Amino acid sequence: MASRRTLLAGATLLAAPARAQSWPDHPVRLVVPFAPGGNVDKIARLLAPIWSERLRQPCVVENRAGAGGSLAAGLVAQARPDGYTLLVGSDGALLLDPKAADGLQDPLKLFAPVGLMSRSHSAVMVPPRGPADLAAFIARAKARPGQLSAGHPGVGTSGQVALHRLSRMAGIELVEVAYRGGGEALADLMAGNIDSLFTELSTLLPLAQPGGGRILAVASAQRVGVAAQVPSFGELGYPDLVEGAFVGLVAPLGTPAAVLETLAQTLAASVAAPGMAAEYARLAIDPPTAEQATPAGLRGFLTQRLARARGG
Repeated sequence: MASRRTLLAGATLLAAPARAQSWPDHPVRLVVPFAPGGNVDKIARLLAPIWSERLRQPCVVENRAGAGGSLAAGLVAQARPDGYTLLVGSDGALLLDPKAADGLQDPLKLFAPVGLMSRSHSAVMVPPRGPADLAAFIARAKARPGQLSAGHPGVGTSGQVALHRLSRMAGIELVEVAYRGGGEALADLMAGNIDSLFTELSTLLPLAQPGGGRILAVASAQRVGVAAQVPSFGELGYPDLVEGAFVGLVAPLGTPAAVLETLAQTLAASVAAPGMAAEYARLAIDPPTAEQATPAGLRGFLTQRLARARGG
């Protein structure tokens, strides 16, 4: 007769697949490393309802802003690797490490990639009474060196990179103001507390209306369709100023392969859902390709971005 220990071991083995197949059996947290209202937050809230429906469990967006995204990244990296705590990460959250000598980290040593969620262009906006165009903005900055303020969503974000690149290329000196996300910075811009804001086009576009802020340029080689009235930096004499953010979904390292596969399938299906292409276009955000919206696709994308950040 089999011993009690043998029977218990066999029961454990039989129960393991059942637990894996039952995932998820309670709500999933989608941790956003910035305050509400910005590009990353919009993507998470756009896709979360579809994931909730497909997974048959609530997918709750949780904003954990701070330290350019590294606060949320640390929280998720240390979370239990069971698939219930995920990071909707971007440049600052996934690539930035203030403690490292070069300020960068390899995200693949901390996270298991699920898939790319979006790509977007950076842009610069001024308040309603700000300069009429980029040339006037640069002229004003040159006339008042170190006096005009420029906000961005946080250290290590594409908005900060675009700000630094324009300052270097145009030979201007701006007072840098870091926020906990594009949404917070946008509120300060409209209140007149800062002179300009460098962040994603998707964050700025809703307020680019008569009486609202004015987008001076988009950090792309060509104009972006949904904002065709806004010139690109390329056509204004800065062809090398092409900058933008990405949003990718990652899980803590060690998350079970079966859970990652379910997450990847859910992400791919949500991006390809009916009407989603129009939603992405409305937000001035580019959807990922079918290949990018996979674990392998995001792995390759992050490897390239890290090499680029390190000058490779």
